[in-house]
Amino acid sequence: MVGAKLNDKLIRSKVLHHLVKNSHLKDTVVIEELDLCLGEARIDLAVINGIAKGIEIKSDRDSLDRLSYQIPVYNRIFDVMEIVTGESHQEAVLDIIPAWWGVSTVYSNRLSKLCYKQLRKPKINKDKDPLSVIQLLWKQEALQLLETKNLSSRFKNKSRDEIWNYIINVFESDVLCKFVNQCLKARQNWRFVHQPE
Repeated sequence: MVGAKLNDKLIRSKVLHHLVKNSHLKDTVVIEELDLCLGEARIDLAVINGIAKGIEIKSDRDSLDRLSYQIPVYNRIFDVMEIVTGESHQEAVLDIIPAWWGVSTVYSNRLSKLCYKQLRKPKINKDKDPLSVIQLLWKQEALQLLETKNLSSRFKNKSRDEIWNYIINVFESDVLCKFVNQCLKARQNWRFVHQPE
């Protein structure tokens, strides 16, 4: 199985195992298949704790074609980004992704055991877009944020877009991001949620 082409399912299971095994934060939540920017793109794994980390998986059986439109969306949302590939893509992605993204690979060793290896550590993203981040909130959650300034009653009948646009003009970016992370962690209806113990 050495050099075998790994599919998304195998790589994802190894990444999830790695996250659970190496997380020291009890309040970390890993969300699979999170829609971003009103459906412009979807991240394979969103790791939410004090920061928002995105993990995009490109298996040996995947094409890299979609990365060109996924990258700008991910760059607007996540504090940290990592791409995890099969061995066949590990060199090619380095020419495509931003320099601040981390790169890891999952491969099969001589004993047919899946291995996870970090090739490049991620750096912090300094160009997040507050509107893109706030669009992760449901309307009720956005109103809860406005309630911290006793403003929610003024916006109950407003559209989600109007609420979002108002919020980004009233709250500091770091306050918004922290609140969004708290809301994402508090939701109970994710299709798949993993909480490391």
